[in-house]
Amino acid sequence: MKTAYRKQIETTTWAPLSGGPSGKFFLGTPLVTGARNVGLRIGAGLPEKEAGLVLKSYEEMDVLKDCDALI
Repeated sequence: MKTAYRKQIETTTWAPLSGGPSGKFFLGTPLVTGARNVGLRIGAGLPEKEAGLVLKSYEEMDVLKDCDALI
């Protein structure tokens, strides 16, 4: 995977998102650790040691401004 998708991995900043309750969304996923191990750069201010689900309101969507791709 690192070889086949090297260009995308090196040039893209990713943000893992999922829907949440009452007009909120979750930033992160337990799979972020594996994504980082592959070399994906995770943006949206998700701390390096944070992989879990950080609850955000839709008013906080600006945290995604440094991201190129949402997963």
